[in-house]
Amino acid sequence: MNKETVKRDLKSYLDQLEIIDTHEHFTPEKYHLTNQYNFYNWFMPYIQFDLVSAGMPNKYLWNPPSTDDAVKECWKDIAPLWQYVKQGSYARPFLMALKEFYGMDDITEENYILLGERMNETRYEGRYKEILYERCHIKYILNQCGATSFEDCYMKGAYQVVNKIQLNDIISFQEKNPTAGVDDYAENLRSEILQAKKDGAVLVKFDSSCFMSVLDKDQAAIEYELIKSQGANAFKYPGVLATYLYDEALKFTEEAGLVAAVHTGVWFNITEKNPEILFPVVARHPDLKFDIYHMGMPYVRECAFLGKNYSNVFLNLCWSYIVSPQMTLNALDEWIDLVPMNKIFGFGGDFSTMPENIWAHLEMAKETLSEVFSNRIARGNMTLDDAKRILKLWMHDNPARVYGLE
Repeated sequence: MNKETVKRDLKSYLDQLEIIDTHEHFTPEKYHLTNQYNFYNWFMPYIQFDLVSAGMPNKYLWNPPSTDDAVKECWKDIAPLWQYVKQGSYARPFLMALKEFYGMDDITEENYILLGERMNETRYEGRYKEILYERCHIKYILNQCGATSFEDCYMKGAYQVVNKIQLNDIISFQEKNPTAGVDDYAENLRSEILQAKKDGAVLVKFDSSCFMSVLDKDQAAIEYELIKSQGANAFKYPGVLATYLYDEALKFTEEAGLVAAVHTGVWFNITEKNPEILFPVVARHPDLKFDIYHMGMPYVRECAFLGKNYSNVFLNLCWSYIVSPQMTLNALDEWIDLVPMNKIFGFGGDFSTMPENIWAHLEMAKETLSEVFSNRIARGNMTLDDAKRILKLWMHDNPARVYGLE
């Protein structure tokens, strides 16, 4: 078979696989049914950042217009900038979904109002099942939208410790427990993580910046006490107190039998999210499973060696295909050289709303993976059967095993 035939065969194989979506921030359907949508909802969460980079006023960031007049004003401000960003990979899922589900090739002056109307017509019970299960064959979604459990049995929850160890939370705890010390605060974290496990959470979410400072319990205790007298002036993030408490949270995550999921790369100050930060962290916790997000983009090689060198580290391709399918393709060709095939999770949509987004991102993932593996087959580096076996591991079996979803 020639390369294009192999690529089509691999895409067809991927189309029939059950998928475990390893990372979303997705709105459960019962809330989706109550939302009112307009065109700008497609620009969240990702296209909006390219629009800001191109010159969009910050007033629209995370703030979709809510009246007819505001929608028109928003479109007037954004329409000229759309031409600069629609070639980017953040825009591609939107354009794919626009054509597949709404029969439109682009968003224009003539159709942006109609698009909002058509979007609101999709708010009916069962829409998620139609797209996520029947079209995408998604068996489970590991969801991080602030809940540890869901009515939808296919959604598995998370405990967001990454949002927990912040100044306001520490001050609130101190006000309620004025004689408590740093270890008491840590014990409260332990109780919450153990409770999250009972409620149904399968992971605890961290960020690589959580661990940027030195691990020093004595200094952490001093900083904790200083907050009582100095408030915000005494709390630094990243800082020694935060690093100590997050490291304690890793111990509690292991105690609970949960996975530590860690954001790396591609978000705001990427220098604070380099996977290199995690090498000593995973070495300190050899029995805790780490799920490393986003290929560490753009630090894809550092991320690869994190997975290569530590048996307790697993590498997650969530978000990667829409950050840059080309970077993902190039990196995966190296990762297959470097990383054991039981260490990689193949897909996570990383969206917050509109199930059509997940469908489009999954199509991009299948396209990229088919290209990666057909290239290696064409070079004689693996057989078609090898490729299919590995793809099943990545898209289902590896996350099912690590997260106990088998």
